[in-house]
Amino acid sequence: MSRIAIISDSHDNIWNLDQALEQIRDSGAETLLHCGDLCAPFIIHHLAKGFPGKIHIIFGNNDADGRLITQNAAGYEGRVTLHGIYAELTIADRVIAMIHYPEPARRIAE
Repeated sequence: MSRIAIISDSHDNIWNLDQALEQIRDSGAETLLHCGDLCAPFIIHHLAKGFPGKIHIIFGNNDADGRLITQNAAGYEGRVTLHGIYAELTIADRVIAMIHYPEPARRIAE
């Protein structure tokens, strides 16, 4: 079974993100899901350098420069995938939906 790590709302806080990425690497996770609010585009590079596996990212309500975030993610083609505001993924035979907002997430989960 594949281990999946889920984070959200990193908000440019590289110090907390570094701690989280260390724990995620130690957990043996193979895939990282980031559920939005990266904030600045440089966080894409930080995630890619700090986690060796596949990374899936959606936008939240606090992602400043969508064009540059998209451009940075494209630099890691095949490893970092930016899905927009919503994603449906199949990872290790599990179907996973990703969205930043709690209200539609509840409806999707139902």
